[in-house]
Amino acid sequence: MKKILLILSIVFAFIAIQAQEESPTLKGKTQLNIGAGLMGWGGLQIYPLHAGIDFFIVNNLSVGFDMNWRLLKSDYNNTDFTHHLFAIQAVIDYHFNEVMKLSYKWDFYAGMKIGPGYITDAENDVNDALNSSVRFFLDARLGVRYYINPKLALNAEGGIMRVNDVSATNSAFTVGLSLKM
Repeated sequence: MKKILLILSIVFAFIAIQAQEESPTLKGKTQLNIGAGLMGWGGLQIYPLHAGIDFFIVNNLSVGFDMNWRLLKSDYNNTDFTHHLFAIQAVIDYHFNEVMKLSYKWDFYAGMKIGPGYITDAENDVNDALNSSVRFFLDARLGVRYYINPKLALNAEGGIMRVNDVSATNSAFTVGLSLKM
């Protein structure tokens, strides 16, 4: 009987600990993010890679930085060309967990990335607007994370990117991992 009570006590303690998992979006939390995806730019394809960090400055609001590289390859008028886009952007996101009363395993967010980037010259230039230079990048995005365990999450994100002086806006979809510190 004592063994059964001990086992039941351990099981109830485990359940209580699991039930008290805290939201991943509380003030003071930090998380690292990495990901890759696909992006279209007027029929062109860009393959983005990114790494970043988020700091939760208040509950459900994070700020941070994101570094990304995007490879643009296309065949324009039977001419192949390649650009590399490098950007370092400030990030701000609002996390809807509290408003939507989501389980601690989910994180639904919307936000913006904003900052400078560099576009390399194409091997065969297709557009004067894409000549090598520093540009200003602006990304609006929606995303969701699912925490596999209290520290590790899978994430998916969709967004729209705009580059100053370039008359094209494009959409992107990335998937990746987030690690709570």
